[in-house]
Amino acid sequence: MSLFYREMLGYLTKSISNQYLDNFDYEIRSLAGFQRAQYWITSAFARIMRLIGRKATILVLPQTNYFINSISDFEQTYDLLNDEESKAKIIELIAYKALGFTKVKLSLNNDWFHQEREKIKKLECAESISLQHFKRPLHLYDLKKTGYDIKLFHVNNGVFVDFVLEQYKYENLVSVTNGDVVIDAGGCWGDTALYFAHCGADSVYVYEFIPSNIEVMKKNLELNPHLKEKIHLVQSPAWSESNHRLSFCDKGPASQVGKGGVFSDGETSTLSIDDLVRDNQVDKIDFIKMDIEGAEIPALVGAKETIRKFKPKLAISAYHKPDDMIAIPKLLHNLNPGYRFYLDYYTIIGDEVVLYAIDHEDAK
Repeated sequence: MSLFYREMLGYLTKSISNQYLDNFDYEIRSLAGFQRAQYWITSAFARIMRLIGRKATILVLPQTNYFINSISDFEQTYDLLNDEESKAKIIELIAYKALGFTKVKLSLNNDWFHQEREKIKKLECAESISLQHFKRPLHLYDLKKTGYDIKLFHVNNGVFVDFVLEQYKYENLVSVTNGDVVIDAGGCWGDTALYFAHCGADSVYVYEFIPSNIEVMKKNLELNPHLKEKIHLVQSPAWSESNHRLSFCDKGPASQVGKGGVFSDGETSTLSIDDLVRDNQVDKIDFIKMDIEGAEIPALVGAKETIRKFKPKLAISAYHKPDDMIAIPKLLHNLNPGYRFYLDYYTIIGDEVVLYAIDHEDAK
């Protein structure tokens, strides 16, 4: 039995009898979604046992589950990951998504997580703004007490994930450093662009095209004139090719693109990262971040020449589609076999999963 199957089997075995009733997060998702998730418990354990040639007797519900049906493909990602921490995290995530929140409590769900996030609420200022397509108001936060000379409109969990957990940094291996040129695909309200500029980036090219998001981003940039000049707005979605028409829906940070007519909030034209780099005569790209609600694969295809030429550090969201943790590392490994990969997550409900990559020459 391979190490992956042994670790996967062990985690499922110890989790199957759990019955957590409070393992959800009101801060970022309603309880209704989790009530539906109680029915996620599938034939996962039995399938794993069959895969390794053992018999098992277990309650089997009439449902299929992608994370178990594709278990052999997840092994490929597991083998690509470069440290034990990343390997442990992907085992946790697969088990969570296979068995559901009543069976698996992610290791991030601890007292420190809740205490530190609660502290962020104390940074809220009285001022707030409301958006038509976003249910919650955005509060003004002053982050000086957390070590950032930044003010911005945002939501509590978003500030916590970006600036405390630092989801676009993996330990001291993959991060934005002084002098870096950064592509921030999925800039939303400008929070990550400000974070990268604070970390020392010389230039941050921010892909964002949703009108309401741009409105907030511009407010946030004006609040931070010492960082604003480093940030360059690209009002197009990143895609596999340029000048491709897409429709979009405006849902704040959850905004999406699709083929023409799929969404009704408007249409836009794409710009590939390769074309952005060429058209602006950018002589280096050091770091690419992507969080674009399921469009990561086409955007990475549109960045293939940039990735091959510059071998930038990468922080790519890998949770919007069930196969993201399989397809994204496979694509990146094919583009640059020298990449070393790492993985982590930043919520207690299995979202905000980030795949990191750094070229082996830079990792030395």
